[in-house]
Amino acid sequence: MLKVVGLEGFENRYPKTLSGGQMQRVAIARALMNEPDYLLCDEITSSLDQETAYQILDLLKQINQQMNLTILFVSHDIDAVKYICSDVCVIEDKHVIESGKTIDLALNHQSSVSKRFLNHFDDRFLDKVTEDVYEVYFLNEINYPLISQVSKKHLVDISILYAKISEINHQSVGYLLITVSGKHKLKAIADLKEKVSVNLYV
Repeated sequence: MLKVVGLEGFENRYPKTLSGGQMQRVAIARALMNEPDYLLCDEITSSLDQETAYQILDLLKQINQQMNLTILFVSHDIDAVKYICSDVCVIEDKHVIESGKTIDLALNHQSSVSKRFLNHFDDRFLDKVTEDVYEVYFLNEINYPLISQVSKKHLVDISILYAKISEINHQSVGYLLITVSGKHKLKAIADLKEKVSVNLYV
């Protein structure tokens, strides 16, 4: 089991000589010895530095795939959740307020998961924007100049106010805030909606 968690050769080491990450690996190995139906990891990376934390997350993904073992990953670390979780359940005040596939919730502009994953930023800079602001979501890479093409096609001005690309469960999700101005604004927005998700920012 020590080989599974990357601690082969550590059989005779005393606990006090182990690092935080190594001690977490021991805890995982101890849990796996009982051949559980699922593995519960409660804030398993909270006390680790970033590099060590991601090593533990990679180990959990390896265990999930190689042992076909469901992992219940409890965490307040949004980046860790984005990195490892295929499904998400959001709990507030002891109640489940949302659940589903991580990528689906991230692309749903009404989802609290989306707000945590993609558009978690200080939007006070938008107070000075007088035009309607639109959110644009897209999954994986767009390998052509979509915004530029739509702008030229409909003779409108499209301004990008904010942009972010996040990796969620090994898929790239893009998020933009834009304004569109010009006579054919509505046609341009309709054109964008045929290719990506577009919603009025509230």
